[in-house]
Amino acid sequence: MEIIEHDWSWTGGLTARPATDAIVLHHAAATNLSAEDVDRIHKSNGWSGIGYHFYVRRNGAVHRGRPEWAIGAHVKNHNSRTLGICAEGNYETETSMPAAQEAALRQLVAMLRARYNGAAVKRHSDYMATACPGRYYPFEAITAQQSAARDSAAVCGKNDEQEGEAMERYDTVEEMPAYYRAEAQRLIDRGALRGRGEAQLDVSEDMLRTLIICQRMIDEG
Repeated sequence: MEIIEHDWSWTGGLTARPATDAIVLHHAAATNLSAEDVDRIHKSNGWSGIGYHFYVRRNGAVHRGRPEWAIGAHVKNHNSRTLGICAEGNYETETSMPAAQEAALRQLVAMLRARYNGAAVKRHSDYMATACPGRYYPFEAITAQQSAARDSAAVCGKNDEQEGEAMERYDTVEEMPAYYRAEAQRLIDRGALRGRGEAQLDVSEDMLRTLIICQRMIDEG
C-alpha cells in the first residue's frame, strides 16, 4: 500500500502513545477536503496539527497525518491508546462510498490490525455522542475479518522474503521521512542506534518507531 507522506509543520510537541488498543474510524463530514485542509482546521482548533494518523481521500489516496507513534487528536479522552483514520466525505448524507476509497480503507485497516496484534476497530460514535463516521459509512465491509485477513496478506506478505520487500528500510537518516530524522539522530547521538559503518544503519521503519517510543518512555521516566 502506498502512503503519501507529508512534511508537516507541528505547532507543538508530539507525545508518544503507550499502547494501541483500537483503531478509530471517522469521516470528515465534508465532501471535498484535502489533508492540508484538515491540518489547517485542526491548527485553528489550537491543536499541534492534523489530528488523524491517516486520511483517506475519495479517490483512494492514503495520506499520513500524525506519526503512528504519536498521540493523535481525534477522539476526546481516548487519544493516548488509539489510532485515528478519517475518510473524506460525509457518510451521514452520502449513501455510498467510492469503491477506491473503500478498498483503500480495507487495506489500511487490515495492515494496522496485523501491525498492532489485532487491535479492535471502533467507530468514533462508540466513544462519544456523535454521528461520525455516518450512518452510511460501510463499517462492516471495511472491518470484516475475512477482508482483513485477505488484505493483510496482500499488504504485509506471507513469508519473510515478501515481508522484507514490503517493509521500508533506511540506511541513513537522510532517507527517513522528515518527522523521524530528529528523533533518529538523537538515538544515534545516545548510542541507541548504531549502523554498520559509514553511516549505514539498515533499520526498518517498525524497528525505528519502536526505538523512538522506548527512548521517549525512558526520557519521560
